[in-house]
Amino acid sequence: MGKLRNTLAAISILLLASCGGNKDYYMFTSFHEPADEGLRYLYSEDGMHWDSIPGVWLKPELGQHRLMRDPSMVRTPDGTYHLVWTTSWKGDLGFGYANSKDLIHWSEQQMIPVMADEPTTVNVWAPEIFYDDESEQFMVVWASCVPGRFEKGIEEEENNHRLYYITTKDFKTISKTKVLYDPGFSSIDAVIVKRAKNDYVMVLKDNTRPERNLKIAFSDSLTGPYSPSSQPFTESFVEGPTVEKLGDDYLIYFDVYKKKIYGAMRTRDFKNFTDITENVSVPVGHKHGTIFRASESDVKTLLEESKKKMDRAIREEKMKREVIDVTLPAKKNLVGHSHPNTIALEEVERIFVGMGYEVVEGPEVEYDLYNFEKLNIPDGHPAKDEQDTFYVNKDIVLRTQTSSVQARIMEQTKPPIRVISPGRVFRSDEVDATHSPSFHQIEGLVVDKNISFADLKGTLEVFAKELFGPDTKTKFRPHHFPFTEPSAEVDVSCFKCGGKGCRFCKGSGWIEILGCGMVHPHVFEMCGIDPEEYTGFAFGLGLTRLAMMKYGIKDIRDLNSGNLKALSQFKHE
Repeated sequence: MGKLRNTLAAISILLLASCGGNKDYYMFTSFHEPADEGLRYLYSEDGMHWDSIPGVWLKPELGQHRLMRDPSMVRTPDGTYHLVWTTSWKGDLGFGYANSKDLIHWSEQQMIPVMADEPTTVNVWAPEIFYDDESEQFMVVWASCVPGRFEKGIEEEENNHRLYYITTKDFKTISKTKVLYDPGFSSIDAVIVKRAKNDYVMVLKDNTRPERNLKIAFSDSLTGPYSPSSQPFTESFVEGPTVEKLGDDYLIYFDVYKKKIYGAMRTRDFKNFTDITENVSVPVGHKHGTIFRASESDVKTLLEESKKKMDRAIREEKMKREVIDVTLPAKKNLVGHSHPNTIALEEVERIFVGMGYEVVEGPEVEYDLYNFEKLNIPDGHPAKDEQDTFYVNKDIVLRTQTSSVQARIMEQTKPPIRVISPGRVFRSDEVDATHSPSFHQIEGLVVDKNISFADLKGTLEVFAKELFGPDTKTKFRPHHFPFTEPSAEVDVSCFKCGGKGCRFCKGSGWIEILGCGMVHPHVFEMCGIDPEEYTGFAFGLGLTRLAMMKYGIKDIRDLNSGNLKALSQFKHE
């Protein structure tokens, strides 16, 4: 549905752009592989930048395979559009023909049996229609393979094509089929350009292996004879040329089928060529046809009709979606909510932001320098052991703590500093009910003049009461951390039993929640802060552990499993 609406919006823009004036527009006949859907159009105002006009405008009805490949179109002075196309890969002795006054409504499709007198003909490929304003008649050029008719050369007999033509005024009476061009090699995809009276150019494909490129031939007559072909002016593996006049120049478009792009060359004399592929744009999926001119009114009508088709498609899709089977049981609406880790993080952030802290983040893939060295953890320290740390190389690790963010902040920011840094960390732990190689932490840092342990103690007491309730008590126990001195671990009175002792607190009445301490002077020095002028404190707690405590989750794997049945029971209180 979204794709249909986007396409409809694009059509509306094209409609607006086409209004005002009375001019011709460039049109490009097109088909999409496998070529059984039918005729498509491209549209351009400048002949270089093309847009699709959505829709199929003529479905193929002729031939053994009912294809519409290589559609070629001209408009005659009376405003009628004449279309020819390839109907089958093999077996057909003619090409398809139809005409239209508006590019939407078409005459009955006709098979023009141009090779009926050659029953051994393998195929009739890539008909190209040309209207001669001097003789007021059509010329159609195509490629056919008649085994044994021409010198074999490199190609097999069933791939040894030559260029044939007929002329006609009405596609009811046609001339006798004749060979237009035999360059001595298999050739297909010919398009003829009239430069002036008695001045004609033929662009054709050399279809022999490994060439498969485009060449030029000249003549002073529409029906030839044409000069020997030129050297190729394109790379190999191209086909389906078409030519448009643009000012004093001619643009030759061609299908670079191995690269699945459209290429273009600019020339004035068909002897010197400039590659302008990078300057043109052709929609993906477009396959070779011919460029012709269409009136503004016909283009506008096409766009309006395409818009109507898209409107109908949107309505039909909407109606399909709105069908209700009243016999089905009602669907229960599933209401999403945050993950327990996220709930815990939002609660902690709310508390500290309320105390004037800023939330900062840092990289999960970190330099050893910030993860260890600047935090007073030198080489040889047990914390740097490979059994505990994931190393990318000797200088880069998956961070083991969010304290690395603190080191970056101190290095980059002049005090005062008051931040918390949440994030994911990594430890080389075996997975069990209480351990995981990936979990979440949040750490805090305060740096200013005259910061004392009393400030740290008061901050954490306020935090504990906000998080666990106003009756919560705190207890500080001496501990050791490399980057703080003095250091402590903080316990809070059990929020399940109120400190009386229960199974949750293992009968002690206390639960450990975090580690903290005064920032080590050496850490300040490593981060470019004068320890004689500034002091500070830091703390860190495990968010994952906090979520488990808050919700009574016994197995950390329940948090990481993605099991909605397990996670959906935990919601904001």
